Amino acid sequence: MFTTSNGTHIRPDNLHKHFVVACKKAGIDSHDDGRHWSIYGLRYTAASQLLKDRVPMQIVCRTLGHSSITVTLDVYAHLAGQDSELAAESMGKR
Repeated sequence: MFTTSNGTHIRPDNLHKHFVVACKKAGIDSHDDGRHWSIYGLRYTAASQLLKDRVPMQIVCRTLGHSSITVTLDVYAHLAGQDSELAAESMGKR
């Protein structure tokens, strides 16, 4: 997924170092305990926030670049549990 300027694979430790620098430049602080964010951590946080804001699952799927909504549901369905509250509220209005 990530390559050097000459097309070879970037070693994971070097990728993480570059990612930490990019986060600092973007104003993304470390966790309270000093740990740095990971690429996966930011991706997961983005997905979590989208679902928390009730962005439709199809849009979350496309945003994350998943091949199908099934992949998104398999990974993030536990975060969409609030949708049952939304459904209950809707039914309660009827």
